Amino acid sequence: MTPQYNHSSVNDAQSNPILDTFKLVAETQQQIEQVTKQAREAVKTHYHSPEELVTFIEEQGTPVYLVTGWKGLLLRLVMMGLSYDSGFIAPPSPKSNPQALKRYINLCKSIVFLFGTKQTFSFKKGVFILPKPLYTVGFIAHQLHHWLAFLAGLPGYNELEQEEFRLFMGERNGVVGSEVYQMNEKQIEGLRNAIHREIEALKFIKAITNEIFRPARQAKYLSDGMTNA
Repeated sequence: MTPQYNHSSVNDAQSNPILDTFKLVAETQQQIEQVTKQAREAVKTHYHSPEELVTFIEEQGTPVYLVTGWKGLLLRLVMMGLSYDSGFIAPPSPKSNPQALKRYINLCKSIVFLFGTKQTFSFKKGVFILPKPLYTVGFIAHQLHHWLAFLAGLPGYNELEQEEFRLFMGERNGVVGSEVYQMNEKQIEGLRNAIHREIEALKFIKAITNEIFRPARQAKYLSDGMTNA
């Protein structure tokens, strides 16, 4: 007996790459919107001081270190040697190569040696390292968006992606040049993911500046003016 097929059974059995791509894009966009919503709610509640935002982050189990003095200088030198920048530092993924894991472990050991450990916290969700000049509501809010994006599972935070982004922003000054022809598909995709996450964080900062920071500043000026009148 000849098997009978219809269009629906064939479509069910086979994946449609185009539809799968659109579905993935839609799901990613929903994640981005959710991250931005969470970040906006956090900043709207805790924008009054850097300490408030730090407390919020640490309440979720992620340590935040304000690094100052000679210890801060020493840690920043260690970070330069390990190719880390200030702000939120994501932990290595479970599939990381041993070298990436060793690099992160060395960073964590250096932090604990210089600044001690923080009870109830671990480095499994990453760590914030903030020198005094960056200990501001604006910078922390920007990094908070990255942190929430990482926790949501958005791409752009593994070692390859972050390394490509660091080179892109540092050595290449944010300009895509001829070196892109030497990059493989995985490197290009990783750089694209990291750039997308940075653009989303910058758009978030622009939005909350207009929605939260600027009105709050204007209200303070009015309040101070009335008090001094």
